[in-house]
This record gives sequence, C-alpha cells and structure tokens, in this order.
Amino acid sequence: MRGAGVPDEFITYMRSLVGRAIKFYSCFISYSFKDQEFADRLYADLQAKGVRCYLASKDIQVGASSMSR
Repeated sequence: MRGAGVPDEFITYMRSLVGRAIKFYSCFISYSFKDQEFADRLYADLQAKGVRCYLASKDIQVGASSMSR
C-alpha cells in the first residue's frame, strides 16, 4: 500500500480495524457432486503445493451462512 501512495497513518489505522490477516483464496473449485472424489484429490494436491483453495465440502459448515464467515 505504501508503494501506491497510501499514507502510513491510514495503513496503521486499517490494521486496527481488521485485527487479523484477511485470508484470500487463489483457487475456487466448482464441481458436480458426482465428481466429489476427483475434486477432493485436486484440492489435496493443490493444498500440498501451497495453493489456497476453496472447496465447498471442506470450507462450508453445514447450516452455516456464507455471510457469517
């Protein structure tokens, strides 16, 4: 942010609002439930290579709203 001209005071202020790092996924795996086995294997292989992936069967708790995350 500093390289983009954002003032240090604003950067410090923004950190106080967040409290913890924001996690971003670099990969979203969309699949049919009939392909669950393949999706699970793909997810595991990508995670092992350090790629943060979102896979519904791993990342959504049953009954949880996506807005509560």
